[in-house]
Amino acid sequence: MSPKALSRMLAVKERIRQHMRAELAEANAGVETAERHASERENVRTHAAHAVGRRGEVEGSELQHRAELFALARRDCAEAAKVLVERNTERDVRKEAVVDATRDTRMIETLRQRSLVVESKAQSTREQTELDEISGHTQTRRGT
Repeated sequence: MSPKALSRMLAVKERIRQHMRAELAEANAGVETAERHASERENVRTHAAHAVGRRGEVEGSELQHRAELFALARRDCAEAAKVLVERNTERDVRKEAVVDATRDTRMIETLRQRSLVVESKAQSTREQTELDEISGHTQTRRGT
C-alpha cells in the first residue's frame, strides 16, 4: 500500500481514536457522578438507620415512618450501586475501545513508516541506475 493511502488511513484512524477518547472521558465523568450519587445515597441510608435505632420514647407511627424512610433509603442506595456498576462496565468497554483504536493507529503508522523507507530505497535504486546508465553512455562515447 502506498504511503499516501496509509497516510489517509492513519488520519481516519486517528479521528476515530480521538472520538473514542472523548467517549471515554464522558464515561469517566459518568462514573464520577455515579460515585458521588452512591455516596450521597449511602449517607442518607446511614442517617435513616441511625434514626430508626435512636433510643428513647417514640410513638409507633414515628417509628414506622423512620423504618419506611430507612427502607426507601436502602432501595435508593442499592439502585445507586447498580448504576455505579453499569457506569464502571461502560467505562471499561470504552477504555478497551481506546486501546484497540490506539493499537490500530500505531500499526498503520508503522506500516506507513516502513512503506516510506521502501519507497525511499526504491527511489535511491532508480537514481543509482540512472547514474550508472549515464556513466555507461559517457564511457561508451569516449570509446573505453
